Amino acid sequence: MVGGPESGVRPVGVEIEFDVSMWPKRMPYRHLADIVDLDAAPQLSARATAGFLNRAERSTLNFADGFIAAPLTDAQLADYMRAKSAADILAVAPSMPAIFTDGQVIPTEGIAPLFNGSYANKVPLIIGTNHDEYKLWTAFRNPFPGASAELLDAIGRYASDIWRVAGAIATSFAKNDSQPPIYVYRFNWGAINADGLSPLPVPYDESLGAHHALEIPFVLGNIDF
Repeated sequence: MVGGPESGVRPVGVEIEFDVSMWPKRMPYRHLADIVDLDAAPQLSARATAGFLNRAERSTLNFADGFIAAPLTDAQLADYMRAKSAADILAVAPSMPAIFTDGQVIPTEGIAPLFNGSYANKVPLIIGTNHDEYKLWTAFRNPFPGASAELLDAIGRYASDIWRVAGAIATSFAKNDSQPPIYVYRFNWGAINADGLSPLPVPYDESLGAHHALEIPFVLGNIDF
């Protein structure tokens, strides 16, 4: 048989000949799990997973038992997370900058379009970090048991500096030439100033300072603390 326009198999200007029989040939069944290396296969993005799950739940296909797991209850989720070690959680923690790529507000490629100039809305950007970002994690749940207050303060300062350099400054320098200006800020409200003063009460002036997410009430205009 020679593929023609009606066959849907012929590229423009090319004819393809293949054997066709009215008697189908039965091939041994192979399960998808026997073909795909599930351990080596890359994970789907959150958006792709949600789309697949939505279509699967609405379909009339028969899935193997356990293929679509029932959502975890709050108690089950809490047990699952608490069973993980700190090393397990850190192993899958996002690197900086950590971006939630929903494909709507933020491209699915993350900040890559900022570097290669492939996005449409080229407008000036403002990005930044807080003076004491990391202190939020050292203040309420000490990840370094036995560490002195001085050591915790140093860890908070250095980790916050790394956060700022990796998440804001490096990003601003890596922009494509077609990108309009990027303005970088540092949010200092709450941090101890040169006079040793902070608007936060003791002991939160030193333990928290201008910690992670403190700027959000200011952005939303809800600063009635």
